[in-house]
Amino acid sequence: MVGLRVDQDSSATTEPHPERAVGVRRRVAHPQSERVGVELLRPRHVGYGEAAERLSDVEHGSRLATAKTVFRLNGQLLALGEDLSRPVGLTAAWWQILGTVLVEPRPVAAIAREFGVSRQSVQRIADLLVHRRLARYEPNPAHRRAKLLAATELGSDAVRRISPRHRAFAERLVAAVGEHQLASIADRLAVLSRVLDTLLKQPKAD
Repeated sequence: MVGLRVDQDSSATTEPHPERAVGVRRRVAHPQSERVGVELLRPRHVGYGEAAERLSDVEHGSRLATAKTVFRLNGQLLALGEDLSRPVGLTAAWWQILGTVLVEPRPVAAIAREFGVSRQSVQRIADLLVHRRLARYEPNPAHRRAKLLAATELGSDAVRRISPRHRAFAERLVAAVGEHQLASIADRLAVLSRVLDTLLKQPKAD
């Protein structure tokens, strides 16, 4: 129960304190309450169980706010990706996959691991890209059955045509947020992603 102290009054068996008699409550400053916009109110004396429950509510609110923010950010980035890629005949997902194979061909499984998604979902997009001649499959010297995905000239040209608008928006974002602040956000998101990777690989509790 960090940041929340419950006072123990040795005079509990004597006459009640005036504040307790009228039920006056006092405000308690709490670091986490400031982060989630919640102010804790508690009676003059409160049990450990109740204090822990209230602290738990604040912590839950903070975690929920983090998850909501990440989900919203994901939706915003996908919407931006759609806006940038639509004029050249791509979707955000197609752009993502093509962008990973511009320099060199890669196996579908490796692309899926990079994005943290299932191999099947990337395979479906890869097949569509090949069907539309934006990408092609090449033999994989390291694995006969796992072919490599490579961008065709048509696919590479489509990605290049997105770049000017992508670069212009990125510059606007850096100007609005600040380069150091944006780098700090990216570092923290990377930490969160690594921790989630570790936790998701752990055996599930029964």
